[in-house]
Amino acid sequence: MRLHSISAGDVVRAFRILGARDEETRAAIARVLGFDLQAEGSAPAMGRRALNNEKRNDEKPSLQGPSEESLFNAPLFNPQWTRAMISTMARIRTRTGPPEIDALVAAAAERQPMRSLALSISETAGGADVLLDIGEHMAAFSREQERLVQMMRRVLGRGVVSTFRFLGSPARGVLGQSTSGFDAYRPARPGWPVIILTDLRIGARAAAAPSSEWLKFSHLVRSGGCHLLALVPHPPAHAPADLASSIQILEWGRATSVRTIKTALRSLDRPCR
Repeated sequence: MRLHSISAGDVVRAFRILGARDEETRAAIARVLGFDLQAEGSAPAMGRRALNNEKRNDEKPSLQGPSEESLFNAPLFNPQWTRAMISTMARIRTRTGPPEIDALVAAAAERQPMRSLALSISETAGGADVLLDIGEHMAAFSREQERLVQMMRRVLGRGVVSTFRFLGSPARGVLGQSTSGFDAYRPARPGWPVIILTDLRIGARAAAAPSSEWLKFSHLVRSGGCHLLALVPHPPAHAPADLASSIQILEWGRATSVRTIKTALRSLDRPCR
């Protein structure tokens, strides 16, 4: 039987189950699971007013989350691969390349008239909408959310990475675009990825958002011509089966690589016009 590697999400779940509240107990649990826990200073709390003030495409890189220390000093993604992985997740496939020579030769050989010129598929790194789960169950990963968004803005460009925040599930509304409250999310331009940083409430004690909400949101994104990626700090095998069949779930951890992302995106390889 194949055993899955222990992830950062498993450590957080162990904290919840064992009721670990002091740093010494948490550090001991982390060591048993093979992690070196190094607590950092608490991040300042962020109220709803501060959240509502963030604008779409805001150039300020700070994305402070709920007040709780970050679990780990090291990034969840391998730093050597992060830039390449971000570019891969944000790739856009369009028919804007050179003419397809094979199609031209085949038409000429059969003496068929060329009423249109078939262009080849070109891949470029575009932008992305990033949706941040700000529920208490994700507090331990708030620093990682900030770090990844900052890197995405450096790799893709600040003006093409938009951030939104949600509670429960994005189907309930998101905070963004200088709104005074939660508004319905509207998908980005066709072909762009919608990337969710969440744990899909895997292992949460509180009642999780029903799968129907996530499936509804997935349908909304796909109907807008975008593809949905969920980065979760758990192995994908831990995700509910009904969600895994509708959402591209990637582990937000060291096991993920460029090849892993390309494999996950193969089913989405339908070029935009």
